[in-house]
Amino acid sequence: MSNIFLYEPFYDIDRIFEEALSPHDYNHRQLARQASIHKHSDGAVRTITSIIRHFRMDLHEDNERNQVIAMLELPGASKDDVRLELQNGKLAISADIKQPNGADSSSCVVRERRYGKYLRTLQLSPGVKEQDVKASMRNGVLTIMFPRTTPEASARRIPVNGN
Repeated sequence: MSNIFLYEPFYDIDRIFEEALSPHDYNHRQLARQASIHKHSDGAVRTITSIIRHFRMDLHEDNERNQVIAMLELPGASKDDVRLELQNGKLAISADIKQPNGADSSSCVVRERRYGKYLRTLQLSPGVKEQDVKASMRNGVLTIMFPRTTPEASARRIPVNGN
């Protein structure tokens, strides 16, 4: 299991501090995760900060079927908002969840729902190919299934030549 989940030691601590320090308007006061530089028409160069959040996830191993099942919460997202990319043995799961049309932030008294960019990365077992990964979305939960290969199954004995 340790090779599947990309360990992030400060994820929970960061989340606790962000929620504690930003109880009223989480979207606008959250710590920056990524910055990009944009040049505007007036010639000024400004840094635009975008917030990247993590999906909440449950990860299960099904030993009978030799499968890993990841279930990620994506409330308010449609399957068209979600993007899965497999590269170098890592599955990047991203989504851009937009605020609904007509939701005026100036009249909002309480804002608890979160919008914006989400990203989560899973380390897949060696040898997992794109066609081995299956994904489905239902009721705001993205379910991803892929094979779990054990290191013991792929180990081979190498004969030693010589005297």
